[in-house]
Amino acid sequence: MFKKLALVASLLFIFTGVFLLYRPLGSLLGLTWLFALNLFGLGLAELVAYLRSDKTGRSIWELIHALVSLGFGIFFLCGPLVQRLFIVPTILAYWLVVIGLCRIFAGLSLKHHFDTGHYLVWLGGFSLALGLVLLGHPLFSALFLAYLVAFTMIYKGIECFIVFIRLVRLS
Repeated sequence: MFKKLALVASLLFIFTGVFLLYRPLGSLLGLTWLFALNLFGLGLAELVAYLRSDKTGRSIWELIHALVSLGFGIFFLCGPLVQRLFIVPTILAYWLVVIGLCRIFAGLSLKHHFDTGHYLVWLGGFSLALGLVLLGHPLFSALFLAYLVAFTMIYKGIECFIVFIRLVRLS
């Protein structure tokens, strides 16, 4: 039974990955919907938690965080399609810039104590450069993210197929 499930999963992953290679903006739109739904759900959960907590333990910052998350969730769910397609890659680009800078500074501080600090500087420089390129070209970053999802699906499909082959050999 598990062998058949592994084979079906591998075929579904590979089929989905190949389909997403030909329709990359569709996968990106799906990711932005998930992102918006997560923000909306987070904001709603935080608002309910804030309202249920006793008044002495409440903080205005918790309410602000809940309302901002809820607001962004509604904004992304109801916003124009172009905005939804480019907001997630832009956030990814900012994240890469911040991570790149952190790695560079960590590598520079470790360089004096350990021999491996220069690797962090190189990785940080690569992350920083990639983040800046993605910030400068939002369409490129949107397509990059869409193709990343597609190739990940194909990879998972191949991995499930290898599991299927191993299960067939064991039985």
